Amino acid sequence: MDERVLRAAAEGGDIASMLALAALLEERTSGDYDEEEELYAEIEMWLRRAAAEGDLRAKAELGSCTPGWEKCRLPSQAR
Repeated sequence: MDERVLRAAAEGGDIASMLALAALLEERTSGDYDEEEELYAEIEMWLRRAAAEGDLRAKAELGSCTPGWEKCRLPSQAR
């Protein structure tokens, strides 16, 4: 799926799109720590917004995170 479409859906609160976007961009950044950190901060923001609106999947994803997003393991990161 196109990155722009995924990003729009993720910004709109679609959790599956957030995770798919993370996986897509993780492949693209491959080792660029600053870009990955920025990406995860953005996804965390979307997840927090969705969780605040009552999305249980977003709450579950955030529950797997510890303070400092770099310690969070999204399903897309578990390899």
